[in-house]
Amino acid sequence: MRVLYRLISTGLLFAALVAASSCSSSSNSSADFCDVYKKAKNETQGLKSTDLASAKRTSAITRDRLTAIDDAAPHEVKSDADKVLAFYKRVDAKVQGAKSVSDLAKLSAALSADEKSVQASSDRLNSYTKKNCGVSSSDSTAGNS
Repeated sequence: MRVLYRLISTGLLFAALVAASSCSSSSNSSADFCDVYKKAKNETQGLKSTDLASAKRTSAITRDRLTAIDDAAPHEVKSDADKVLAFYKRVDAKVQGAKSVSDLAKLSAALSADEKSVQASSDRLNSYTKKNCGVSSSDSTAGNS
């Protein structure tokens, strides 16, 4: 299950949890985004996957939280967030389609190239949340900054 944990935590890191984008307008404020980000990060902190069913559940929760972050994000992070969310949706689709734990192990190698292509977006989103929200994906808790 380490492979799935790595995939899910990578998704979280990429979203800054790593963050996301505005799928509506650019009127979303940084403060609103930060509130949604911190809530999502707190809700996904400590999720564990011990078997295939819990891996699927954890991945779906992560996808839903990243979507919420995406919906709240200001225009400054839109294009990067779109890339991150699209990447994680691909991860989640593959996790949901897995028939066994060994399918999840194969998933890690298959997503390696995609992971590299989204790393720059992830880094920019992490910088944004650190600067504007006072937290980053590497923080252990979201705090109340």
